Amino acid sequence: GGNDITIAVTSATDSNDTTTYTLTIYRLCNNTDLGSLSVSAASLNETFNPSTLDYTIFINNSFPSATVTATLPENHTHGYINEESNTSTTFTWDFNSGANTEYTLTVYSESCKAAYASVEGNSTQCHPKTYKITAEFYADKITSDVFGLTLETFDSIDIIADARINTTGADVKGAQTDNPEKYLKLYRADGTTEVPDSEIVATGMILKLIIGGTEYDRRTLVVPGDVDGNGEIDIFDLLPIVDHLIDAAYLTGPYLRAADYDNNTDVDIFDLLPMVDYINT
Repeated sequence: GGNDITIAVTSATDSNDTTTYTLTIYRLCNNTDLGSLSVSAASLNETFNPSTLDYTIFINNSFPSATVTATLPENHTHGYINEESNTSTTFTWDFNSGANTEYTLTVYSESCKAAYASVEGNSTQCHPKTYKITAEFYADKITSDVFGLTLETFDSIDIIADARINTTGADVKGAQTDNPEKYLKLYRADGTTEVPDSEIVATGMILKLIIGGTEYDRRTLVVPGDVDGNGEIDIFDLLPIVDHLIDAAYLTGPYLRAADYDNNTDVDIFDLLPMVDYINT
């Protein structure tokens, strides 16, 4: 609360003429920390600390809103969070289909609120502390409607069925929708060696959706005609198809799908002929 100082002013000409003034002094804004901060739909990516003002969360696109809960420290029994007087307060954060990506909470001390009739109007004098949460939205599946890429399941493997020859890792990532490219990682067929964005993609490479260290989805790339998985269509891709047709060695998985060059669901001599034409051009 405030401390009152009484000042009496007496007229120099009339000792009976005295006016008394009361000056109330408040201890201003010495505690504007939060004690805790959480969001119902996701965990903060950063460990909460009262001195850390900026936080991020990953939010699935399916969530229309979340509840933000903010509490004051245990030794701070009175204060204002977004001008509401509570030691613990919850707010609804409406994501508005991914457009509303930031939420802020401003903390005022009790003495600051009491000292000024309008906290908002005296914010520069009151020195509140503002915490910000930034939401980054994602889908938990790899999706694509660019370049005509086809997502399907083949031989029990989720694949991107028609990655184009001579396209780079950056091209493939850029063709994905609903997820920022920074969440997409491209790996060689071993699933552990990351592929540079500038490298030409090949059959067998694996595109993973990784957010906050968690893998949500993966798709194996198929480049039609790139049967041996070296990122090119050449004579060395014809030989595995011939071996497959004469039952000498069978193709499986994404390499079998890459051998279906004419995309008619069968691997046969009619896949070899256009590949020969491509090689000879």
